Amino acid sequence: MTTDKTGNQAFILKTVAGQWKYEIWIDGEEVSGGAGYENQFDAIEDALENNQHLEGLAMVIQPEP
Repeated sequence: MTTDKTGNQAFILKTVAGQWKYEIWIDGEEVSGGAGYENQFDAIEDALENNQHLEGLAMVIQPEP
């Protein structure tokens, strides 16, 4: 995935296998992530807990792979 946007972004994505993952991007570069979540809520919770140090994290949720 590429992004032209700047700032702090969390992408919450559903994989082809049906699991959920998150990717944390800062100014166009992926810096963190996690995968294997049963639902989007678990992915969001983990993304927020593991990246508390980031301010202004914008969530982008993509329900289809």
